[in-house]
Amino acid sequence: MVMTFMEERIGQGYKPSGVNVNLHHLWGLLRFMQQRGEPVPEALFHVPLLPLPEELPRFLTDEQVEKAQRLVEQRVVNAQTLRQTEDARLLRTAFYLLWHAGLRLSEAEELRLGDLDLKQKQAFIRQGKGKRDRVVYLTDVAIAAIQETIRTRGTPETDHLLLYRGTPVTPSLLGRWLRGVGEETGVRVTAYRLRHTFATQLVNAGCPIVTVQALMGHKRLQTTLTYAKVHDHKVERDYLDAMRVVEGRFRLGAVAQKPHTPTPNAAPHQLIHLLAQLPQDGLTDKQMGLLRQLHSGLQNLILKLERGMPTFAASRSVRDRRHG
Repeated sequence: MVMTFMEERIGQGYKPSGVNVNLHHLWGLLRFMQQRGEPVPEALFHVPLLPLPEELPRFLTDEQVEKAQRLVEQRVVNAQTLRQTEDARLLRTAFYLLWHAGLRLSEAEELRLGDLDLKQKQAFIRQGKGKRDRVVYLTDVAIAAIQETIRTRGTPETDHLLLYRGTPVTPSLLGRWLRGVGEETGVRVTAYRLRHTFATQLVNAGCPIVTVQALMGHKRLQTTLTYAKVHDHKVERDYLDAMRVVEGRFRLGAVAQKPHTPTPNAAPHQLIHLLAQLPQDGLTDKQMGLLRQLHSGLQNLILKLERGMPTFAASRSVRDRRHG
């Protein structure tokens, strides 16, 4: 019955993740029934979850995040009142914590003044997802935004960094402000996308995947490897570098770019062309002399071919046929 229910939900268009949530809810109910003494077959707890598709992280391109950054900074400059200035600075600080440090929205909300070490350019994330602590690092731009926020925060009763009207900011408020940035720029900006942008940009820049794992606070490396699937700039760079080596070894590029029907004197001309490309710096006099002899011999071979004179290989072929 459980398996039939799951199949029907999929047929109705529900996502596998949602069906798995239904199954977890059922297991919770069954465990409760077991605790009440109800007979529940243990096999019900071994129904396999549906496999989930591997979705690529949704990140902002360099152009998109730059557009959002310009708007966030512009709001601080254009603020007319004290309240507008405080709100703009609050948004700017949260923006850089999410993008430059890769914080989750809840982690930014819970960040305290005592968690900051601006001299060392560090922030301590305590009891993040999975109840794990970690250290993240702050850029100069993020530190400048944090310092401006600290100078204007007043003397509230709490030591939270991000305050709205004297109380800790809520994730819903920051989420709404970020959506507003997206609406004005035409770019979908969310806390998750900024965090994913942080990780993707690090991987694109060649940052080791284990380092990204530590900065993101991932328990499993497999989670971080998801970002490696979208580091298109690094993949493209590595591919082009590798293909240059391949082309250098097999000269595939020259063959592919200039398809032609071979002519009798094509090979000598190509050899002369290759000789002209050889670096001559550092060659001894004897080596230079050999190059000149080879170049001269090829030129004589080309002249013979153009005049229809038999070459050594052709003469030997004629002799071979005569002696059949």
